[in-house]
Formats: sequence, structure tokens, C-alpha cells
Amino acid sequence: MNESVFGRRKRIADLRSAICRSCEYFREDIARCRACGCIMTFKALLPDVDCPFRKWDEINRQEAEKEKTNGIDRIDWTHQEVSW
Repeated sequence: MNESVFGRRKRIADLRSAICRSCEYFREDIARCRACGCIMTFKALLPDVDCPFRKWDEINRQEAEKEKTNGIDRIDWTHQEVSW
């Protein structure tokens, strides 16, 4: 079964968040990075952002390779149709 766009974003965000939680710059009490100042619960969900220390590079590389393998050039996150 193919992974949904939202499921994929959540999985990537979880991987990124795990890296952040183990980082010396992460403030657990407010879920914020002391280096970039971002609130990591939100930043980890954004597809086109990165860690200032390049700690997400491996995850980003692996995901780009999966997209290429699956025939996806790039997902356009701005035009997702949702039916309620």
C-alpha cells in the first residue's frame, strides 16, 4: 500500500524530531531549538527547511532517493486536495 502524503510528512517529522530531541541545542520544556529559535514540532513538518547544523541531511537524502525510486520528482505540498 502506498503511503499517503500526510502519512509520509508525519513519518519524516517523527524522524527529524527524534534527532532534535537528542541535540544539545534542543530545549525540551518548550520544544524549541536554541540555535535557530524555531519551534521544532512545527519546523519538523515543513518539507523545505533544514537543521542549521545539517543534522537532517541523511533523512532528507534518503527521502529524496525514495521519491526518485517511486517516480516522484517532487511533491507539491501547496496543492493537496482534501475532501471532507
